[in-house]
Amino acid sequence: MVNGCGGERIVVAEIIPHEGVPRLASRSAVVELRRVTKRYGNVAALRDVSLAIHEGEFFSLLGPSGCGKTTTLNLIGGFVEPDGGDIVIQGQSVVGIPPYHRPVNTVFQSYALFPHMTVAANIDFGLRMRGVPPDERARRIDEMLELISLPDFGRRRPSQLSGGQQQRVALARALVNHPAVLLLDEPLGALDLKLRKQMRIELARIQRGVNITFVYVTHDQEEAMTMSDRIAVMNQGRVIQVGTPQMIYEHPASRFVAEFVGANVLDGTIETVESRAGRVRLDAGPSITAVCPDGLRPGDRVSVVIRPEQATIAGHPGPGTNAIPGQVLKASYLGTHTQVVVRVTDGTEMTALMAAGGASVGTPAIGEEIHVVWKSEGSLILVEEGSP
Repeated sequence: MVNGCGGERIVVAEIIPHEGVPRLASRSAVVELRRVTKRYGNVAALRDVSLAIHEGEFFSLLGPSGCGKTTTLNLIGGFVEPDGGDIVIQGQSVVGIPPYHRPVNTVFQSYALFPHMTVAANIDFGLRMRGVPPDERARRIDEMLELISLPDFGRRRPSQLSGGQQQRVALARALVNHPAVLLLDEPLGALDLKLRKQMRIELARIQRGVNITFVYVTHDQEEAMTMSDRIAVMNQGRVIQVGTPQMIYEHPASRFVAEFVGANVLDGTIETVESRAGRVRLDAGPSITAVCPDGLRPGDRVSVVIRPEQATIAGHPGPGTNAIPGQVLKASYLGTHTQVVVRVTDGTEMTALMAAGGASVGTPAIGEEIHVVWKSEGSLILVEEGSP
């Protein structure tokens, strides 16, 4: 685990593929950013970013608006040029090479289909531009229509398709020329929630079917977690952490990453450390225990990360239990569980999940005084900026 930090301090995380993704273990980097910087006037959109994306990988750039993820995509695609550093695709520097001479294609949120052309003609457009013979074009179009599960839609026009179908056609058009890398700039953003969830499954299926590297930009944590082999979490023009979805969620490298993927974070001071367990006096009042990295000493300032599914609520927690008092702000029934938002004594808001039929109390009322409780192994200590 890498100790976390706050503010502008950056943790460079290991980017070796996680053991849960063996299909990438022997694959080389198809895209590399080497200390890339991009400025717009006095604003640094990207700051000394280094990144390696593997061949055949579904790789997501995740972060809030303005973090640099779309700038990174545009740099790889050649739509903008870096102010410093190098961009390498398939072992060759592409700095100064225009987009149409790079082995990449892009799918945008707007689809950008030609409304006057049929589905087949839209897919065929790039093939004709490259001078592919008619028989080969027809074969590839049929291949793509099968891949996107629209085999009988070739003669339809975009206006006769649903949003999800249009997105699949845009994807087929981008894939038909077999690019080394496909760039996707929030392509599901215009779809409704139900369709977005369906398209996540479709995108992952299609990517595995063609075995082409996908570089996907999103601000949606669930979207990135659902589809990606690895994720780069970005903030303020920097890459904060790179890892598998499980690694990002269970072992966040910083407070920012933990909060961005939905974890609760409480500040405190180390009281004692014994083996891998640390006793922390929270700023919110109580002392709790949590899994502790090496090298911490009493007096160190830390943050404690508690994932929502590790926390629940109780009226009267038992002795020795990690618990913090608070007041219920919101309780949302979600079928399999109830999500409860609690404001604890220092003003921090925490989220806890009550399993259906498994809570020690009924669904709490707004304003009710309650305790958020969790097990010590369900929380993780990160080091705050400035601590050893």
